[in-house]
Amino acid sequence: MAGRWTDGIFLKIINIIVYVLFLGSNIYTIAAPHDIYYATKDTYVTPAPWAFLIWCSLNRLHGTLIHLLLLGTMVYQFTEEGKAVIIDGISWRFALLGILNAVYVNLWARDHYVVAFIFALLVSSAVTHIYYIVKKYHQPSTACEEM
Repeated sequence: MAGRWTDGIFLKIINIIVYVLFLGSNIYTIAAPHDIYYATKDTYVTPAPWAFLIWCSLNRLHGTLIHLLLLGTMVYQFTEEGKAVIIDGISWRFALLGILNAVYVNLWARDHYVVAFIFALLVSSAVTHIYYIVKKYHQPSTACEEM
């Protein structure tokens, strides 16, 4: 029996809300009222301020690609194949990842670097776990599914 697009609708809606939160937190870093790229804490390992300008330019291009791919994921979860991968496989891990990332970005933008580093590690572990789940249990059948 073919699944309906409304199967797992609660988690799909949560995923969309978390995607908007994730997008908003990253837009905040660029459109913040204060300059978060130039106003960082100076340490022995902090790059020079001009290095953040390079990262900001790359981040805008890279961030746009990531957000477009995640937008595609939000649409893909409403298909039968997408439900198998995203709703049945990744499940609540995507929501967890989005919330952890939003907290990390907010902490970093507010100069709480030690706590932000801890949340960066949590974001990294969540991404790694999602990647493991997808690669181990869900084989892509097309190039679009691979992306």
